[in-house]
Amino acid sequence: MVRNGKQLADWLGAATSRPAEVLELPWKPTRQVRGVVVYESAEIDKLRQTLDARKQASSTGKPRKADKTGIEAKPVGLFCHTQVWATDSSFAKFPILPVPVPLSVNNHWGITANRNQVGGSLLGAMARAKMRPIVFSQQIGWTANIAAAGSASLESEGVAEVKLTEEEQALFDAAALELGSAEHVEGLSGGRIGVHHGLLLWPERAAVEAAFRRADGLLGLVATPTVAQGINLPAEAVVIAGDDRWTGDMNEGGMQPLAVHELLNAAGRAGRAGHYAHGIVIDLPGKLLTVSHSERGYAVTHLDHIMSLFGLPDQCLDVVDPITQVIDRVQSVGVDADVSEYVVRRAAGVPEEQLVRILAATLGNIAAAGREAAAQASLLRSLGESLDEEQEEFDELDLDAWREFASQVGVSPVVAASTAARTPTEEEVASWGFQDLLEFALNEVVRQLFALVNPSSSGLARILPRARVRRNSADDDAETFREWEDRWRAILPDLLDAWMSGEPVSNIGTRVHTHRGADGRVNAVHLGRRFALHSASSLAHGVSVVVRVFQGVREGAVPSVLSSQLPLVSGCIREGFDAPDKLLLFWHLRRFGGVYPRVAVHAEFEGIRDELPSWTDVGDLDERRGHIRRLWDAR
Repeated sequence: MVRNGKQLADWLGAATSRPAEVLELPWKPTRQVRGVVVYESAEIDKLRQTLDARKQASSTGKPRKADKTGIEAKPVGLFCHTQVWATDSSFAKFPILPVPVPLSVNNHWGITANRNQVGGSLLGAMARAKMRPIVFSQQIGWTANIAAAGSASLESEGVAEVKLTEEEQALFDAAALELGSAEHVEGLSGGRIGVHHGLLLWPERAAVEAAFRRADGLLGLVATPTVAQGINLPAEAVVIAGDDRWTGDMNEGGMQPLAVHELLNAAGRAGRAGHYAHGIVIDLPGKLLTVSHSERGYAVTHLDHIMSLFGLPDQCLDVVDPITQVIDRVQSVGVDADVSEYVVRRAAGVPEEQLVRILAATLGNIAAAGREAAAQASLLRSLGESLDEEQEEFDELDLDAWREFASQVGVSPVVAASTAARTPTEEEVASWGFQDLLEFALNEVVRQLFALVNPSSSGLARILPRARVRRNSADDDAETFREWEDRWRAILPDLLDAWMSGEPVSNIGTRVHTHRGADGRVNAVHLGRRFALHSASSLAHGVSVVVRVFQGVREGAVPSVLSSQLPLVSGCIREGFDAPDKLLLFWHLRRFGGVYPRVAVHAEFEGIRDELPSWTDVGDLDERRGHIRRLWDAR
């Protein structure tokens, strides 16, 4: 997929002082035909005339439901005789569905592509033809709609539901337990079509993938681009339901076209070598495309858009340096975004000489002559220090003692030094148990939340976003970064307690939904899923930093039992347990492949709790783990 391979090889060679060669293999062992959904121009013109007449007769400015009925057209597949679309002289069109499909009408009386409904119809038709299609959607919320349309199409034709294996059913049952109810389980639609996206829990994901892989399994799959990113689920046909997606980045929110490499990566699922002898890819554009005959052949609207997608080889991605991009933005507008502040804070914890070496070795600095790594390092450190100085205790901290550690874990030395300063005395620590350390670590993470946890990559920014207000056709921040962090500080202890005590994911999502003040359009269960899948692991990393600081300043005073439990603290946060023994039991039950999720482990632990000896009677962590394993296996 990479186009600038030579540039990357030069960078790796310069950064490692070792030779790097480019391996470019344009040939692919796959025979694949690619097409795009269009509609006959004459048919669409008639529909527009119908809408114009309804608009003239309407007493309202926007079309009513009745005004949108009957706007249907028969989709046509426009294909090219070559895999890379180089010229329109080799176009050919074929009907791809036997009946018309309903199109949408927007508030301005314009006809739109209705990608989800049409995608569902294509899914059903391909599944009936036993082509085992994958339909890619750009939003999680749309996957269920497309799958439901496809499954309904199959049901109307008398296609029976797929029978799950015992293993697959056990995984879905485990997901129901973790989520709190079977009604929250996702992954199946109508017993015929699978759904796959980035918010599926481990048992759901494993069950869907297993059911789609087997020859007598699910008849089709609707997925977000997570399947395109390396998950080996080949198919004979791929439908891309929309070649654009909604983005709210910066002030440029709206529907933006997919990058070419994303579309081609999704297309690569069709006709994988070793699985199918050939493959078919159909793009269902976000815009309504029409085709008509002319003296020169086919006249297609938005032809440039089509050629920009299928007119490039697979080697179309230019890898860029994200660090340089962030620095350019900081130089231009300052620390105005969450990711900018996060990078600046992490850079502030790195000694200047080391930071200069790191920046000098980035792709952007090696590839672009004239960049000054020293100037970049100075900028990041100065901004980072100015952010650190906002903390009241800055002058009282021993920063020099923590600079090396901070550079190792990627935090500001102020974060490490302030945690060390707040660590209780040796006398207090000498009587501590696991719960005491856990409470201290969680309090520190909450206190220094966004200095330890990146709100963007951790999912916190999606779960409880920064308040925004609409001004002059653009979204502006309605609260400062600190105010947003304070809102998270207020609710995080409650969420962590629910997570670690074994509450179902749906309950956690409901708690977030209540604090967020969200309306019904926000799926509360999906908020809980994001916390479980993304936020918990990031918070666990923050806890691990605190534990390492604690260990560094109080190692000699830590009781022997607590010392053996130190490696389990962050794992308890990540996996959702309030006791080290529960985490050890979870590790043992993982061998069953997802059948025992977090909530189940909490319940299973109650069956062996009373039989466990005290930690003081156990030699080490491995012995404790073996004892728990034997107790559970003997039940």
